[in-house]
Order: sequence, then structure tokens, then C-alpha cells
Amino acid sequence: MLKFIAFLAVFIAVANAYQMNLKMSSNDFTKKFTKAFGIIGMGASILGSSAVLFPSPAFADGASSISTVYRGRNYYGPKILKLEEAVNKGDFSAFEDKKVASTFKLFISETTSRNTLRDQEVRGAENRLQDTIFEAAKTKDASKLKSAYAEFIKVADLKSDYKLSEKGASDSSGFAPTYGTERGYNAIGIYDKKK
Repeated sequence: MLKFIAFLAVFIAVANAYQMNLKMSSNDFTKKFTKAFGIIGMGASILGSSAVLFPSPAFADGASSISTVYRGRNYYGPKILKLEEAVNKGDFSAFEDKKVASTFKLFISETTSRNTLRDQEVRGAENRLQDTIFEAAKTKDASKLKSAYAEFIKVADLKSDYKLSEKGASDSSGFAPTYGTERGYNAIGIYDKKK
């Protein structure tokens, strides 16, 4: 509505400027011309400020690209893998931290964000296993924790057969795909193209 009023004010000002009579004295002409452009300026400022006051809705796509999946796997995957030592020792306190629960949730949501049929199945399995892991940690059931954690790693495919020296184990830049991530800093490797 505000945009319509601003448009109407600009239209009226332009119409007044057009209808001005050139037989007027120059002083009268200047006053009316200045008034018309003042109204045009007001209309333009109202029209411009309405975009700030009443912004249009955002149309986001949810960012469910393959890059999101890779970023989630490379950022949260190593954090989940580091819990293996705590699982083997039976250190249940490692799972009491809210950051660990968030790591699992963010890993699941980002790595299955493309919402394909396979992603939906994996997401469901990972969510069930996550619940089992934290339930086992809460009840201090070491065998249940170990089996649920091992199954989660298997379903999430976190233990890969990736070898840094393997031919084709990098992108065209020559750097390993995990270079620059926590996982990549543990074993930085540059693909030697001469081999």
C-alpha cells in the first residue's frame, strides 16, 4: 500500500510539472518546478524506505548441495571418530557434553541434507543409532555403547578406504580432498602426479 501511495505522489508531481504553463513568470515557474521535484523526491524516498521497512521475503533453497555434505563429513566426521578412544575405554563422561550431542546432530543433518531416498534411510538409521549411543552412555552400558557406536560409524561410512598416496586421491589442484580440514591436518598429503 505504501508503495502505491509513493507511486501516486510521484505521478501527481510529474503531471503537475507537465501541466505548468511556460507563460508564467520565471519566479513562479521556479517555485512550481522546485515543488514538483520536491514531491518527486519525497515519493522516491518513501518508495525506497518502504523496501527497508517492508522487506520482501527471502527465497532460500536450504543449501542442500553436495558441498554441504562434504563439509559436514569433513568437519564433524573426525570429531565423531575421535570418540572411538572414549568408547573403547568406557569413558561415558565424553558423551555428557552437549557439544558431542550437537556434533552428532549436525553431522546427520548436513550429510543427509540432499533428502534423496537413500539419505532418508541413512538419516533414520543414524538418528536411531545416535539415540542408542546416548542412551547407553546415560545408563553406562559399555557393550551397548560399543556396538551402537561401531554400527553408527559403519552406517555413516566414516572409516573409508581412502589412501593419500593412491592415484586419483585428490582433486585437480593436487591437494587431498580433506586438505585444510582437521582430518587433513592429521595426515596432509599432496598427490604426486609423477607416479
